[in-house]
Amino acid sequence: MGEEGLEASKKKKAENRKLIFNRAKQYAKEYEGQEKELIQLKREAKLKGGFYVDPEAKLLFIIRIRGINAMHPRTRKI
Repeated sequence: MGEEGLEASKKKKAENRKLIFNRAKQYAKEYEGQEKELIQLKREAKLKGGFYVDPEAKLLFIIRIRGINAMHPRTRKI
């Protein structure tokens, strides 16, 4: 690997850096849009005299019941 290999790797790294930067900028723009939409929904609810409840992450509570006497242990969702 001589100078040609180094030049090619430098060029590739520069392109990857640009790609990563653009992707990060796109994500930041997307998150900013979501925040603005959330603020707008809260303002609309306040003007109408109501309340806006933020969407929350769904949570599953799973219990594993141990198998007894070579029976199959099973999980249950609550």
